[in-house]
Amino acid sequence: MQELSQIWWQEITGPKTFVSNVTERLLEASIIVKVPDDLPWRHEMRQEIQSELREQYDYAEISIIPIDAEEDVEKNTEIDAFILKRFALGDVARQYRKKSGKSITQYIVQKNVLQNDVLWVKGITEKTIKPWMDFLLAFNACCPKNGRIVLEIRDSIQYVKQNTIEEIDYSSYISDNNLQLFNSILLDRMPTISEVWKRYLSALAACLCETDAEIAEYFLNEYAQQTADPIRVLEAIAQDPDYSRRGAADGSSHILSLVRHKCTSQIERRIWKAQLQVLFPVVEAERINLIERIKHDLTAMISVREIRQYGESIVNPYDFEWGTLFYAMKLTNINEEYYLKSLSKAEREEIRRFRDYRNNLAHGDCCTVTQVSEILAIVPYE
Repeated sequence: MQELSQIWWQEITGPKTFVSNVTERLLEASIIVKVPDDLPWRHEMRQEIQSELREQYDYAEISIIPIDAEEDVEKNTEIDAFILKRFALGDVARQYRKKSGKSITQYIVQKNVLQNDVLWVKGITEKTIKPWMDFLLAFNACCPKNGRIVLEIRDSIQYVKQNTIEEIDYSSYISDNNLQLFNSILLDRMPTISEVWKRYLSALAACLCETDAEIAEYFLNEYAQQTADPIRVLEAIAQDPDYSRRGAADGSSHILSLVRHKCTSQIERRIWKAQLQVLFPVVEAERINLIERIKHDLTAMISVREIRQYGESIVNPYDFEWGTLFYAMKLTNINEEYYLKSLSKAEREEIRRFRDYRNNLAHGDCCTVTQVSEILAIVPYE
């Protein structure tokens, strides 16, 4: 079965296009790749770009070599000197002479030190961005035929852009729809979950996790029991040491950051957004279904008694909202008989419950886990 990280980078339009564009530009020059602090499956992304370079562009020997700008480069070491020492083969590094008139960068290009290599520099900070940018400018100016450099710069890093260095911004390729599609593919692997629950869970994970597909996968796998409280599930994920750095940037709006800082109102707003997308149409569809069952009684009632809603008289039975149905179901005629006499006891209880559901969703309040289950239970198993 295909790994979910592969689905994200190979099948989902936004991430796939990002990978393809990075690959194409690397054929021409070194570049900057701008990514969020919480990029999903970083290692797998680099592997996918390497595979494309090898398979689609016939560079069978090319390799992406990750370098950590903080951990791999010793303090006060010039970038060009570090690269020459680290990657030059044999006596090439020792044979460089400053009196030759060539800079170390020019020497690196002349000797093809980075032949068939793509140096992927990660871990860049605001302190290290300038020396790496200066080296990249000098390296590109030498028009190397072989060897490329990628500076992976996080969104939170401030730097001065250079017209001669192309920047590819991951965020410009990714949309909420990308994550919702990914979620749907993941949920299709869970045959015990009904289609209507899959629609809800897909929207819920997309609204909560935004564009972090890796955390969305974690959440959906943990939330397979649909009676769980999503916030409790997220709290457990936030405590996982493997994801301790996810959402750790200052001022991050990542879901795990919101959970750790107990920003409950912001989390509930994301849950409400998903419920509005999926549950509100179900609530409205059930209103129409109920009206069709009691249309005769509603028509008869409004023909003899004025029912006002939003300041106007109702003339079409399909205009009855849940709140007005709740009001109307208690009305009696002069003989103290219900106008809506065909309503069963269960239907009266349904009107009461669905009025509450509708009011919650219309006023920005979340439905409880129990209420979600009750709403989705009325949709036939698909």
